[in-house]
Amino acid sequence: RALLPALRGAAAPGAPARVVMVGSVAGVTHQPTPTHAYDASKTALHALTRKFAAELAPDVAVNAVAPGFVPSRMSHGLATWGITMEKIAARVPLRRVGEAQD
Repeated sequence: RALLPALRGAAAPGAPARVVMVGSVAGVTHQPTPTHAYDASKTALHALTRKFAAELAPDVAVNAVAPGFVPSRMSHGLATWGITMEKIAARVPLRRVGEAQD
């Protein structure tokens, strides 16, 4: 709410201000992991993005990105449940997890 006046002030006809939310693939598709709270929070973020997009248009364009798995302490912790980066990569069209340069 605090930023809404600044966002609307930055908009111009045909050139809305922009907000990009960072979600996760865990918020848009089933994950074979017991990460219930994380998955639910990312699902909620994607729903909130759609809600803001509908309410703030046309002055503010609201979108979300949904990155997939990247090597991290969190993703390596999935090994506890027998889930490896190789198993994750096998489910990705590029057959690899994300990398820093992506």
